Amino acid sequence: FTLTNTGSAPLQYAIGGVPPYMAAVAAAGALAPGGYQKVSLKVTALPPPGPQSADIVFTNATTGASKTVRVGLAFG
Repeated sequence: FTLTNTGSAPLQYAIGGVPPYMAAVAAAGALAPGGYQKVSLKVTALPPPGPQSADIVFTNATTGASKTVRVGLAFG
C-alpha cells in the first residue's frame, strides 16, 4: 500500500485491524504535504490454516477520516 498526503497540511496516520499473526511496517507516522509512505504487511506468526481475511483500517489521525481495505490470505 502507498499512503499519499495530497493536502496542503501535514497529517498523522495510523493503521489498525492487523491480525495478531501479522505486523504492519510503518504502521503509524506523519506525512508532509505531498509526501508518501509505503506500508506493507508481514507474517510474524503461524496463522490458522485455510483462507483468512482482515479489514485493514487506514486512518488520518489528524481529521479522523478512515478507509478500510479487505485483505485476503490463504495459508496451508
